Amino acid sequence: MRRLRGISRVAVVGTAAVACVCGYARTVAAQSDEIHACASTLAMRIVDATEACRPWETRYVWNQEGQPGPAGPPGPPGGFTGPIESRTTESGASVLCPSGGECVPISLSATGEMLTVADGTQIVATATVVARADAPSSEATSVSLTCILEHRRVDSPVWGVLTPASHAVFTGLNDSRLWDAGLRFTLPLQGARVVPSGIWDLEVRCGTLNHEVVITAASLQVSVLPAP
Repeated sequence: MRRLRGISRVAVVGTAAVACVCGYARTVAAQSDEIHACASTLAMRIVDATEACRPWETRYVWNQEGQPGPAGPPGPPGGFTGPIESRTTESGASVLCPSGGECVPISLSATGEMLTVADGTQIVATATVVARADAPSSEATSVSLTCILEHRRVDSPVWGVLTPASHAVFTGLNDSRLWDAGLRFTLPLQGARVVPSGIWDLEVRCGTLNHEVVITAASLQVSVLPAP
């Protein structure tokens, strides 16, 4: 029993010593980046960096912040949040499309806002054409307007169709009451296409059949997006 009581006293003293050492370690850590200690099988004591340990002690040095761990694996690619490049162009004046002829109410090159496209991307475009047909001097039976959105790389003379044609056809217009305020209509166009890299121009081209049409407003919104 005496021996057990002695061991208990040693355990209590050892626990108190460890608590004291830990409290002192926190104080030293607050003053220095490294903590130096000398330890034996029975005790550990904090020492200065220049103080030597006793022959039966082992020296330990540790960093308060710890050594940096290895780099983690790369994360997944981030999601796409917006267009790589975009343009918005509006016509500044009315454009006349003659009877049986064509007209270009709006284009990127007219404003010097052509589009730079990189590999792995696509052109996405939306256009709106607002037109008016005035009463003819002679009797008319129909008014038609067809518009398409075209694209061309500036180093090529060839235009390609970016969107299906948008048509507006009005028939049975011999009733003069339909012309009191002029005939007005709107044509929407929308399309997308993956194209080779380069500088691209886009335009809206419209044509009529048998009656001149005045395009009063046109807008063109173009963006470069990652290819699907």
